[in-house]
Amino acid sequence: MPRTFLERFGCSTAAVLADVVNKYAERKGLEILSISINVDEKARYRYEAIVLFEKPVVFKMEMPNVISDPAISSSQ
Repeated sequence: MPRTFLERFGCSTAAVLADVVNKYAERKGLEILSISINVDEKARYRYEAIVLFEKPVVFKMEMPNVISDPAISSSQ
């Protein structure tokens, strides 16, 4: 699964667009890498944002199995 992906958002005002993008990133636990905003005066949603998000890297550390066999002795 890729760590980076694009999402498109459209809103009628710039303030609402900023709020929607930020809440989306916060809710999903994402980082915004890049954002491009286009303004079209004639479109239904004047403000459109194309946002590049990145998913965080999750490290999972596991403890090694404990071996309960007798210790190795070196006898020479």
